[in-house]
Amino acid sequence: MSYRARLRVELPDRPGSLAKVAAVIGSHGANVVGVDVQEVDLDSAVDELVVDVPDDVDIAALREGLVAAGAGVLVSHQSGIHEVDPVLRSLRWACAVVAAGGSNADDELTRAVAEVCGGATAWVSTVAEAEGYEAGRMAVSRGGPVSHRTGEDDELWLLAVPDSRLAPMRVAFVSRPVAEQFTSAEIARVEALLALRRHVGIPVEVGATS
Repeated sequence: MSYRARLRVELPDRPGSLAKVAAVIGSHGANVVGVDVQEVDLDSAVDELVVDVPDDVDIAALREGLVAAGAGVLVSHQSGIHEVDPVLRSLRWACAVVAAGGSNADDELTRAVAEVCGGATAWVSTVAEAEGYEAGRMAVSRGGPVSHRTGEDDELWLLAVPDSRLAPMRVAFVSRPVAEQFTSAEIARVEALLALRRHVGIPVEVGATS
């Protein structure tokens, strides 16, 4: 038996680095089934890997193996991911938002945003409310997503995503620990959900979940 885990690894930004990580993971009996490049700077990249892991694999040992091989540093992991066909999942979200109607549509939107970001804390606000947060002000000003470190000692990432570049009506927020940066794929999914909600054309309401 196996389970699906999400691993975040920091790698040197040079050819062969990801292949080395895959080899280390394979040597522990696990298998990489998905890759999302999260962030790249001049010297390194942070990748999120979806991995099928046999039940008897020790995640701590896998961490040590990655470090010992010099292939990368395991930043964080999340186990117990249940994969659902992405098209089916998207259709379910769309149906839930459209069917909710009225004030419930933003509640469904908030639940969907939380789900695409791995169950993180999420909420949807008006533009006026969003400007109470630095990330919200920056997102509205720039007309696009902003991921900002916040909280005491900058221990959290706060992602703010407006639903339009020029005349936003809503801003979605997601927060999670600083070790779990947001991936480009996650941000794109939040943008798509907001675009759907905007086209439904129901008046703005505020919803929250965590």
